[in-house]
Amino acid sequence: MKKNLLFYLSALLILSSCETEHLYGPDGILEVDLCDTIDVTYTAHIKPIIDDKCESCHNSNATSGNVILTTYDDVKDAVNTRQLKEIVNYEPGNARMPPSGKMSNCVLLKINTWIKEGMKE
Repeated sequence: MKKNLLFYLSALLILSSCETEHLYGPDGILEVDLCDTIDVTYTAHIKPIIDDKCESCHNSNATSGNVILTTYDDVKDAVNTRQLKEIVNYEPGNARMPPSGKMSNCVLLKINTWIKEGMKE
């Protein structure tokens, strides 16, 4: 009986720590609650992310991986043909971008929402 209880408590502890690590930022604040994903557009939300995290390596002068992300059409094309969503979400079997480290949950939520809602300009 004690072994079963110990097993279930250990499993509960492991599962709850995974959820906490994924949803909460380094300051312990629930990132998802603070992240505005209402009416996400390329111009207002996605372009600033691309400019900050991607464009230094993916522009017309520096085409890392033959990927350019300088315009709306470039980014939309990268979503449709180059698995941009999978790459920025660090999904298995894909390259991982940016190489400096995975973007915050809020940034990823904005990107994923923008893609899911039809990539509004």
